[in-house]
Amino acid sequence: MTFDELTFKVLNEAKTALSSEEIWDFAKDKGYDKELGSQGKTPAATIGASIYKSIKENSNYPVIKVGYRPTKFC
Repeated sequence: MTFDELTFKVLNEAKTALSSEEIWDFAKDKGYDKELGSQGKTPAATIGASIYKSIKENSNYPVIKVGYRPTKFC
């Protein structure tokens, strides 16, 4: 599973806007972190960076940024 796939899965299940930290916490609670092909030290930061990069590079990316401090995605 990629970080984008993890983000889509969590946001679809949560049905609410979440910050990258909340996305990661939700994923850990559901055990999705074990399906992720990464063992980095800051996965929440990687999720945020992945979302920002994908939004910038793909105008059809299905995740949008909402709110500010904390930034949330839906």
